[in-house]
Amino acid sequence: MATTTPKQIIIIRHGEKPGDPTTDNDADGIDLSTRGYERAGALAVYIPATFGKPNFLFATQASKRSNRPVETITPLAQALKLDIDSKYGDSSM
Repeated sequence: MATTTPKQIIIIRHGEKPGDPTTDNDADGIDLSTRGYERAGALAVYIPATFGKPNFLFATQASKRSNRPVETITPLAQALKLDIDSKYGDSSM
């Protein structure tokens, strides 16, 4: 039985997180900053234009410390009508 392997795996780090809570209006902790949301939107265009449509999208699940991985690829998932597999937590990987 022949096995297939992915042609390409793309790993991206989550978008920008909030800065210093005393100086950053976006500093609520677990979510992307305004700049992070802007980058996530840009990735929704850049990834398919540069690499083609991915077959799968993975992100670590939301936790009390961060929802940024899911937030970073949500615009891409929406644009391509793909689900995000986020069943793995930080300690599972």
